[in-house]
Amino acid sequence: MERRPATTLFATLWLTLLIAAGHTVAAEPGARPAEALLRLVPPDAAVVLTVEGLRDQARAFSESRLAADLRRLPAVRAWLDSEKYRQFEQSRAMVETILGANLTELRDELLGDAVVLALRLPSDPTKEARGLVLLQARNQALLQRVIRVINTTQQESGELSKVVEHQWAGTTYHVREFLAAAGRPPEWYVAYPDGTLALSNSETLIQAVIDRKGRPSTGSEGSRTLAAGDTAAKVDPGLGDLPKFKSVQHRLPERALVRLFVDPRQVERLIAAAPRLSKPSDARLKAMLERYLAAVDYAGAAFVWSDRTLVLHAVEMLDPSKLDPWILRLSHDARPFNPTLRRLPPTALAVASGHVDALALREAVSLIFPDEDQPKLTNIETVLTGLLLGQDLRSRLLPRLGPGVFGYLDSPSETMQGSQGSGPATGRPWPFPPVLVVSLGDAQNGQEPVPVMVAAAVDNALRTVLALVALDEKRAQGRSRIITRLAAGAAVTTLDTPIPFAYAVDRAGDRLVLGTSADSVARYLEGSSDPKAGERFQRFQATAFPEAETFLCVDLDALNGLAGRHRELLAQTIAARQNRPVAGVKGDLDQVLTLARLFQAAFLTSRIDPKATAVYHSAGLVLHDQSAK
Repeated sequence: MERRPATTLFATLWLTLLIAAGHTVAAEPGARPAEALLRLVPPDAAVVLTVEGLRDQARAFSESRLAADLRRLPAVRAWLDSEKYRQFEQSRAMVETILGANLTELRDELLGDAVVLALRLPSDPTKEARGLVLLQARNQALLQRVIRVINTTQQESGELSKVVEHQWAGTTYHVREFLAAAGRPPEWYVAYPDGTLALSNSETLIQAVIDRKGRPSTGSEGSRTLAAGDTAAKVDPGLGDLPKFKSVQHRLPERALVRLFVDPRQVERLIAAAPRLSKPSDARLKAMLERYLAAVDYAGAAFVWSDRTLVLHAVEMLDPSKLDPWILRLSHDARPFNPTLRRLPPTALAVASGHVDALALREAVSLIFPDEDQPKLTNIETVLTGLLLGQDLRSRLLPRLGPGVFGYLDSPSETMQGSQGSGPATGRPWPFPPVLVVSLGDAQNGQEPVPVMVAAAVDNALRTVLALVALDEKRAQGRSRIITRLAAGAAVTTLDTPIPFAYAVDRAGDRLVLGTSADSVARYLEGSSDPKAGERFQRFQATAFPEAETFLCVDLDALNGLAGRHRELLAQTIAARQNRPVAGVKGDLDQVLTLARLFQAAFLTSRIDPKATAVYHSAGLVLHDQSAK
């Protein structure tokens, strides 16, 4: 049998273990061994990745509808029929022969419980980072056999010089020393009878693992009972014992295949080492980011999948005392969101919803403006006050905007055909007309109801802007006229010469509607009286993010259908921009569309808790509901 380099063998072993996740294995309930491994991780690790429950989740995934759909994809079938896959199968067979175990057994017995990868950044940026790999093997004998085979194979290939035993705190660990020609630094590892394995490119990290492994178990309050003079008392607690880590971990989903933890202090160091920005506005934006990072105690993310969704959850734990006041104002805004804003027409392709405090956003904008440009901001606000019938922007208008802000992209198939001068139907560079809806008059000044004042001021400002645009000599020689048409009792206003702007101030609905197409603005107003309008996106929200008010959701089925109807034009446009053959673009486009058909929708969400102690994010995909078919 042909001998292959040991590095190739090891890479093939790791890859095949992951590929084997598609095989069916028996699921066995058990504790969470990653908890014990995380207590061995250094507390100053910059990034930590955990893979937990691979054995059980692999079985569930292999039997899932998503796995079956993925196997049917043309690109996957082509790879399974390719020469590269046959070579992979040969390598897999070789690995199984050498190790005397099949890949499913290797995956389940060695990686099935928990794997932890930690990265530690040096204080000196010129030095290399140090890594640590920990795993909890269920079959300790198989683990020892795999270690022995890899060491022997690399020594026989001439890559590994020798494996030397060392002692630390009464525990034996090993160093793998490579030949100079290999150009690889030494590697240290320690294996325990309980199946715990630690591997690192730093001897110090391995010694620290040995020290933490020998410490007494953590009590219910996180304290440890140590004898006086016990050397273990001098060892820093592991990452898994830190309150900041536990706080993030407890806020992540319980059932997650992969978790990622990040120390923001390490990110701060990277940003501080970056070159200084020359533009004052960029420098102030960077300073704002640095202040936010200083308020983040710890951050984490977790990937979770089910028969309906694939979701990446993230959480950042905050110290409210370090946050900018405008962020605190956003978190404390308890005004109710008007759900009727989300009644959108069936032509919508993607929607975005936000809980917005306009005064907080104005404060954030002012922080970005350099000191020397602050007069410009003041002058802009003075001009806006004049357009708003003298209503002061900060004290009269901004407090009455929101909190509901909602927008969506309309379908070009519905707006680019049949428009008759009432909107910018042709010549528009962006094919999906956006529509933005802002609630008006939700707040009150004392006992004075304000919707009428707000509506009149906003209408006057926008109408004045249209009048100034109409005076442009390049547009119908300055003879354009402002025109209106009624839609559901509200006036939709634009110019008779097509421009990418139209608006409606709906006083009855206390809302402002803006868009690049008068047809789209009118269609929103006419359809929003129907309680069933927007049902598709309401179903997506109920399935994947029921508690979110700030989110972005894309209807992949609608986009896929649109792309299919305009496939030729889309392929030609992409080919022209990328200077590629149309046939090649069509092939790539078909593969993307085929993959997208596996999912109904994609989404992003964000939420800050009312006490500003945590920020939650999620990003994911919604699968098709087979039970509904």
